[in-house]
Amino acid sequence: MTPIDKNLGNSVDRISAFDVIRFSSPCKRILPLGEVNGEILMGRSDIYFVANEGEGENWSLSEIRLVYRRRYELQDQGVELFFTSSTTLFLTFETNADRESFLKELSNSNLPSFATGEENLTEMTMLWKEGLMTNLSYLMNLNTLAGRSYNDLMQYPVVPFVLADYSSSCLDLTNQSSYRNLKKPVGIQDPNNERHYIHNYNYLKNEYQNAASDDLIKVPYHYGSHYSNSGIVLHFLVRLLPYTKLFLSYQDRNFDIPDRTFHNLGATWRLASVESTTDVKEMIPESFFLPEFLVNMNGFDFGLRQSGERVNHVTLPPWSTGNDPRRFILLHRQALESDYVRENLNHWIDLIFGFKQQGQAAIEALNVFHPATYSGFDVDSVPDPIERNARYTMIKTYGQTPKQLFASPHPASNAKSSRENDTQLLPLGGTAIGIKWGNFVGANGQGEPSLVWKQAHPVRGVLLCPVATGEIYGIPPGHRGETN
Repeated sequence: MTPIDKNLGNSVDRISAFDVIRFSSPCKRILPLGEVNGEILMGRSDIYFVANEGEGENWSLSEIRLVYRRRYELQDQGVELFFTSSTTLFLTFETNADRESFLKELSNSNLPSFATGEENLTEMTMLWKEGLMTNLSYLMNLNTLAGRSYNDLMQYPVVPFVLADYSSSCLDLTNQSSYRNLKKPVGIQDPNNERHYIHNYNYLKNEYQNAASDDLIKVPYHYGSHYSNSGIVLHFLVRLLPYTKLFLSYQDRNFDIPDRTFHNLGATWRLASVESTTDVKEMIPESFFLPEFLVNMNGFDFGLRQSGERVNHVTLPPWSTGNDPRRFILLHRQALESDYVRENLNHWIDLIFGFKQQGQAAIEALNVFHPATYSGFDVDSVPDPIERNARYTMIKTYGQTPKQLFASPHPASNAKSSRENDTQLLPLGGTAIGIKWGNFVGANGQGEPSLVWKQAHPVRGVLLCPVATGEIYGIPPGHRGETN
């Protein structure tokens, strides 16, 4: 990725000075911090995005690894490119035809690494089913296939709340009561809440049936809010830059009311699952690998709660001994990869990506959300400009339901973890039952290791690197590998 000289003339002129342009189209680049209007250009070996303000970047066509069609604001006009450098480019075009023209030109480029990832679903499901893919890896792949993207906060990857125990001093991962019910949406973990949402749906259904016009906005639903949207993402990531800056721009340059700020994980779970009928949020992937999002590293002043408590670091469960975010992430990931979650994750997939996402199955599962969160929500045909703008606002703020990936029940996993249990004290103190440490030299059940080879090496501090062939290479300090 290389910046383009912004002092040249218009975008076509500046690129034509050193490349032959064979495709161009106006578009928007979608980034977490917003949209950038500009133009996409395709040359002989590179693609270029040039913003209307004049700045631009380019990427080598040979580095394109995967290409996915994307929806943006419910319009099927986007595309996301994944590069071998682990960077991505999310574009949305003015029309679906413009997007398809871009993809057609791209497919004619004979790219060495090019592939569409949309055919991989069956293979990935089989790998997960047989226990050859972790739960987190499978969920992230499903998110990608369903159109979720780190570039679009309204379509940010979504993962489940997996635990229900945020109060014990010892987390028992072998006890079913430690987990949430993955067969039900997060908002009805308490059976008492089911009556509220059933009543809400039936009331709206009656209103819709008695309405004079067949207005899509009055289609009945259980939940007026969504489990994932930009507000939820920023709620969780408010302590991390650059999300803090974006949060402040949404809040008129102020942090939220301290009692509403993300301050206590147990309280967040209780609100979503029991105490609130307007909060039905699920989790973000960072909760399984990024302890920094729980820490106020930058010392932001989030204010005082009504209790007088200052909002600072996120308060974690007692089993995260000493409010240790790294301990929490370790155990939370263990919970995600537990036997219980592996045996029941298919039910949550049915709700979010599968056959219970829409239709009669969604109604029966109490899993219907506001119509503005589904693809097909009509805006452009609305003649009244005020009503049309209102619908645009709904799309931009309510959240967006992922693309449906499965039309029938998702298969259950055939595999249980073969890893050995360790119920002893964790290294930093405190207890957790059912930890899966995996198979490694010295692990429980592995027996004493036997020495099969030993050789002194003249260089001290060698870095040992295993590779896919099963071999291990020793790399001396300061050595940088090179490929030809």
